[in-house]
Amino acid sequence: MTDAAPALSARIAAVHRRLLQIYGEPARRGCSDPVGALIQTILSQNTSDVNTARAYASLRAAFPH
Repeated sequence: MTDAAPALSARIAAVHRRLLQIYGEPARRGCSDPVGALIQTILSQNTSDVNTARAYASLRAAFPH
């Protein structure tokens, strides 16, 4: 860490507090299935959204919970 790190951390914290005062706590759009989200992300790298959805649906059918 450099000598500037504590000052930068304090500045970031102050900006965060101001943003919370103005906008409030953001609503979390959590994923109920993080592993599924990861798999969909990997599948989507080299294909369209339609094909990603199809591939994921096929995987889910082949490997249900």
